Amino acid sequence: MKSLIANVLQRIGGNHALQERISLIGASEYFDPDWYLWRYPDVLRSGVDPLFHFSKHGDGEGRLPGPQFDSRAYAESWPDSAQSGMGPLEHFLRIGQTRGRPAPPIPAEELHRARLGKELLASGLFEAEWYRAYYPDLRDAEIDVFDHYLDYGAKEERRPGRQFSPLLYRIEYANEMAPDESCIEHYLLKGRAAGAKIFGESDYAAWIRLFDTLADEDLALIRADCASGGLPAIAVFHVLDAQACDDIEAIVTAHRGQLLTSQSTAFVFTRDIDEAVRTQTGAVLASLPNVLILSDSGGGASLPPTTAAYILIMHGAVRLAPHALYVFARAAKDESPEFAYSDHDLISDQGERAEPRFKPVFSPQYLKERFYTGPCVLARQSRVTPAKLAEIVDDLRKGRADALTEALLAPERRAVAHLPYPIYSLPIGARDLTRARSFAPRFDPALLPSVSIVILTRDRISLLRACIDSIQAKSTYPREKVQLVIVDNGSTTDEAANYFEELRSLPNVVVISDGADFNFARLCNFGARRATGDVLILLNNDTEVIDPGWIERLASPCLEADVGVVGAKLLYPDGAIQHAGCNVGVSGVAAHRLVGVRLEEAASTDVTRELSSVTGAALAVRRDVYQSVGGLDETLRVAFNDTTFCLNLLERGYRNLYIAEPLLVHHESKSRGYDTTDARRRWFFREAIYTRQSYSRAIRNDPYYSCNLSLQRTDDLAFPPRRTPPWRRSTAGRKKTVMFLSQVHAFGHGVPLVLKMQAERLVKDGFAVIVAGPEARNEFDYEGCRRIVAATPEIAAIVAVRENVDAIVVHTPPFYSVTRYLGERPLVYFVDHGEPCPDLFADRAAREDVNNEKRFCAALARRVFAISDTIRNQSLQPKVVVLRNANSHMPAWSDEWRERRETIREEMGWQNQFVILNCCRFTEGERRYKGLDSYTSVREELWFEHPDTQGRIVFALAGRAEEKDVTEMTEYGLSVFANVTDKSLHELYAAADLYMNFSKWEGYNLGIAQALAMGLPVVASDIEAHREFPIFVTNSIRVATEEVHRQYLDFSRLSASRSPQVWDWATPTMELSRLIRADLSEGQLAEAAESAEAAPSRLRSREG
Repeated sequence: MKSLIANVLQRIGGNHALQERISLIGASEYFDPDWYLWRYPDVLRSGVDPLFHFSKHGDGEGRLPGPQFDSRAYAESWPDSAQSGMGPLEHFLRIGQTRGRPAPPIPAEELHRARLGKELLASGLFEAEWYRAYYPDLRDAEIDVFDHYLDYGAKEERRPGRQFSPLLYRIEYANEMAPDESCIEHYLLKGRAAGAKIFGESDYAAWIRLFDTLADEDLALIRADCASGGLPAIAVFHVLDAQACDDIEAIVTAHRGQLLTSQSTAFVFTRDIDEAVRTQTGAVLASLPNVLILSDSGGGASLPPTTAAYILIMHGAVRLAPHALYVFARAAKDESPEFAYSDHDLISDQGERAEPRFKPVFSPQYLKERFYTGPCVLARQSRVTPAKLAEIVDDLRKGRADALTEALLAPERRAVAHLPYPIYSLPIGARDLTRARSFAPRFDPALLPSVSIVILTRDRISLLRACIDSIQAKSTYPREKVQLVIVDNGSTTDEAANYFEELRSLPNVVVISDGADFNFARLCNFGARRATGDVLILLNNDTEVIDPGWIERLASPCLEADVGVVGAKLLYPDGAIQHAGCNVGVSGVAAHRLVGVRLEEAASTDVTRELSSVTGAALAVRRDVYQSVGGLDETLRVAFNDTTFCLNLLERGYRNLYIAEPLLVHHESKSRGYDTTDARRRWFFREAIYTRQSYSRAIRNDPYYSCNLSLQRTDDLAFPPRRTPPWRRSTAGRKKTVMFLSQVHAFGHGVPLVLKMQAERLVKDGFAVIVAGPEARNEFDYEGCRRIVAATPEIAAIVAVRENVDAIVVHTPPFYSVTRYLGERPLVYFVDHGEPCPDLFADRAAREDVNNEKRFCAALARRVFAISDTIRNQSLQPKVVVLRNANSHMPAWSDEWRERRETIREEMGWQNQFVILNCCRFTEGERRYKGLDSYTSVREELWFEHPDTQGRIVFALAGRAEEKDVTEMTEYGLSVFANVTDKSLHELYAAADLYMNFSKWEGYNLGIAQALAMGLPVVASDIEAHREFPIFVTNSIRVATEEVHRQYLDFSRLSASRSPQVWDWATPTMELSRLIRADLSEGQLAEAAESAEAAPSRLRSREG
């Protein structure tokens, strides 16, 4: 350090004050230059000497010099340091030490963060520029991305760079990680030293391995279905281009490897293939059975007559997956579509699949803009006549898709099925099919509809004026066809009043007032009722026009009969995208697409298309359509009213469109403010739940956002995908599988006991049962069940999909969150054991978060069960079914126990004693909630109020605890039994004369249930759960004391008349089994009905 100080002093020259400070700080034990650079990467990047930087800048800025001194804590503890003009460390060294002030060390969390940062930088896994580019919310250059990753990104499971996938790491090592430990944290601080691997492979390679690789069981199911003879025959027609001829060996291998054999396979070459290549390629093709190689002159017309119900039309180097023909045939049988298309991906020369093309449900507008369906389309033969097929093939031989596009657009859109499986691959770099003509709709300018623009406002006149001025100055729409409806929500300023008077003087402007509390939906509906235009445009007052033709772009598509809502691309003032339509279900309800992406980055991929939802900030809809559904849902005052409006129209068969050109700037939330207050957050949360309950199907699977994409982060891969492969849908010939999820499985907890009873019943009723959750010591034996270790909800969801689980029964947090990852199947059931009031605990906020997450996720559960009437009554979920816990599994009072009782009491030293028993966990954090203060108070009061009990009554306490808990509770005069075996616990019940428990909250008290089974009288706190039992309840210490004394005086008679009270588990568990079986059967019938009817909204939801 001395040489370091000397070097620094030599460089700074004659600044004596700084020289003295550097010498003082450098000579102290508190400055660590290496640690300082690790903690502050900006200093490392600057190249400035760390001692110089800290002495000149860092100390004054409150930066931390090293792990032994917390500058912030020192400054907060000693305000005179700030007044001195010195930095905290300099003040401590000059003044604080001499006054005996301690040097506050850095908190453990800060040290941990610094260590993680140091290891992350040294590992090379963090790529700053990549991280900023990959996450658009970090577009602000002022955000320090390294600090962001340490503070937020790691916990949010963001990728630090291209070499580390947290998702894949968690899948591999979840069972070795602590619940709150991030993947990068585990790897750098533990896993790396233990030999853990990191996963640099693409997420798609892992996705294929987990969800798109056929296992032996899958192959057996597909072969059995193919052999059944019920699938329609398919004739294949493949147009080969130059790329296909180069790849012909792989293409032929793919054709030959089909699990379902085609009725015939015909090939024709594109016109640019010369005779030598045709001859060479034809020799390879000739090895296929039932193959026909068509001549140039034949084109499509030379296709021989076929009895096949469907024709698979392909162009180019399409390489079919082994199950491709089967999946097409299965869809043809189940849905009877006119056409069908599937997802696909790209494949490298080395055979590595990449860049999946996951597609939406059939989208006519999207198809008009781009041939998104891909060059592999199934067509019903009756739909494609020989002449039409000849036209399509001739077009394909020119590398064009005009005729095929025209054919796809001809039937009703519900007659075109999308299969969300990547069942073919194209070579990387393969040329796309082109189109020679435009399919964009043409609108007659003479038929432009009249338009009413509804704008809500309250004061903030500068925003409204800028909005209206931009409309009037920039819009090219005919003025006489535009009405402005301004809805004032209680403005109070003179500026507002004056401006409204100015507006009223203008033609086609209406200003109306509603001064009630803000309710976006109500105010929009109010404005819509005063509107006269054929088309309504709901427009935020914090928007400004960019495109002069914005009204035409929004209003004209509304004239199409099946179009519901039309929305637009909106920009932030800095030009980045603020809104490009919404993906429903992402982030819980809906998320804007392409947020923060620059226009030029999105230009090549973002086109006008159908989407499920668009923002209400700029939304157009025909007025008659708006009125037919009652406008916006006024239950939703602030959020999601635009989302539910769009979804309402979607369910009624309308298409909602998104215009990909930027039409307006949106100064987001300037007009209302963010939901920063607790009251606003609570209301937003409740509106989110309402939306999830109202439109659960779309939340699970937005038909215009692939079920193969994540609901956690837009356009990431879904782990797992939210669809069931067709060969796995049938339950014929196999047991239905139910998976139970719980965080706890060890003896001593009530939840796994309930789970065990339910699982035993389902096994008895013929279900295959899986029990999943973290591994624990001393676990219950779940007889007849498979035990799978799954540490997180996401891992549990992956297990459920891979194991073809039909239903999931969730018992505890965090596994309620499994609904965030799943689609319609498997069905998910919540068993609510209740949660004690968070106010009873120090970690109140964390417990509230757990309760909120359970409620949020319950909106997508098939049913919610409660273990008691108490839990049902406390639940905020609708239609909760009570499956009341029972006690028939517990030892019950019998003659055998009567004979053993005295022996047990003698071994305990309790002869001639009146024994009161209380069984509960009594760790320090739980004693208050378990009411042990009241339990000990009764003991004290008996001693003083009833001297006849002195030395005659034993207060026993049994339960899970640590050694220090035993010591502390013994000091209260209790006989303490910690962590006893079941056998010992049963003996305590047999030896006792009275059971007492003063819990402040219970969902169902298993201790009381056991006491009643053992025939004990019970005195308990007067809470709802206790009132469900036939026992004595009171919250009064005096009343409880008197009741205990009465029992004491009468215990000889009561002991002789002791008898068990037992409730059988058969009743609730049989009801659980019945409901699951009925729901699964109902689901199968619903799927069959959907396929038969091909109902548009249901078809879209299933295909996603």
